[in-house]
Amino acid sequence: MRNMPVTNLRKRVFLTFLLIGSLLLLQHPALARQQTTGTVQGNVTDQIGASIPNAQVELTNEGTNVVLKQESNQENWLQVLKMG
Repeated sequence: MRNMPVTNLRKRVFLTFLLIGSLLLLQHPALARQQTTGTVQGNVTDQIGASIPNAQVELTNEGTNVVLKQESNQENWLQVLKMG
């Protein structure tokens, strides 16, 4: 690094710190842990389209095998938030 112009040295130091900071940020546990969630909502109907109030619905996350059972309301509406 002998006879290196000051601007190149500063640029190199900046890029080095930027790289180190980025690597440290990626190692943060909250960022490393990825969560996949979804929302299911809609009207519950039978095969011909008739409403089914108070229907028992079972949702299965095939990736985690988590089963969630929920009942639709009297207007046949079902909403499941953050199915994970």
